Amino acid sequence: MEVEARRTLFFGGLLLAVILFFTGYYFWANVFDRGTAVFEAKAPFTVDVYENGIVADTVDCKATPCSIKVKSGETNFILKKQGYRTSLQTLTIGLWQTVAKKVILNLVPKIETATSLPLLSSTPKYEIVSDPQTKSYKLINSDDINRRAIVYFQKAIKTPKIFSSQSAALIVDQSASSFTAYLVNLNTKTRTLVSPSEIGSPQNGSFSYNGKYFVFDTRDTDQLFLLDDKNNITSLDLYADARQTAWTFDNFLVFGAKQVDTDIYTIGLYNPVDASVQTIGTLPANSGTPKNFIPLGNGKEIYFQSGPQIYKIVLK
Repeated sequence: MEVEARRTLFFGGLLLAVILFFTGYYFWANVFDRGTAVFEAKAPFTVDVYENGIVADTVDCKATPCSIKVKSGETNFILKKQGYRTSLQTLTIGLWQTVAKKVILNLVPKIETATSLPLLSSTPKYEIVSDPQTKSYKLINSDDINRRAIVYFQKAIKTPKIFSSQSAALIVDQSASSFTAYLVNLNTKTRTLVSPSEIGSPQNGSFSYNGKYFVFDTRDTDQLFLLDDKNNITSLDLYADARQTAWTFDNFLVFGAKQVDTDIYTIGLYNPVDASVQTIGTLPANSGTPKNFIPLGNGKEIYFQSGPQIYKIVLK
């Protein structure tokens, strides 16, 4: 009986130890082993919390900032809001630590009808004039009463065509027998001869806001081309007039391109960093060629006209 009692006591103690172990582990894993992620975003939004590649919890954040208790370590979060792009955030949170993160949720661009076109903002105008002191030629801002030189040219460019922005200018020598152009950085006051190209001279074009990219078309094709600040010219798989384009503040190109063998136009976004294209929407059949693309100064909307109808692309 004594042996049996000791055996019962041993297994009872072992069972109790196992229970205490798993109870302690449960409390450690679910109560004590915790950190806090705090997200500040435009409320309301939801957050999916991922553990081991699966959704462990979904939190409905009705106000901001929004606090979420998670296990310590590295955790993936996906923030979602209707009409906005999802945002993946990966945070490493220590034991009992609070990590705050401000997240900007970007709108999924959409097309809406509008009642009128905004006024087109003015673009700086430049010209090339002779400089008697240096016996050369210089590019100046037409509004500069002091006629200060931005860059110099040793020879006259008799029939220049100048595309300009606040940051850059492209000077095309229309009198040259072959394609000749100069890319001017207006901030550093330097110029670069654009590499010879067989694509033909730009007919219409515009610079991105920071002057890094220049989109243009030519008389020889309805295909768009892209010139970057590294003097590279890329032919885009986009068929449109450059006047059917506009730049967003973050260097995305908005375009209106006609679908092959149809009368339907696609409005989309082109990312010059990775050459990806995102469709924003399509215009009704036979609605007319999109034109008069005008971006607002706040970077949130781009207006354009198609036939008698005026539209706006909501970006932010």
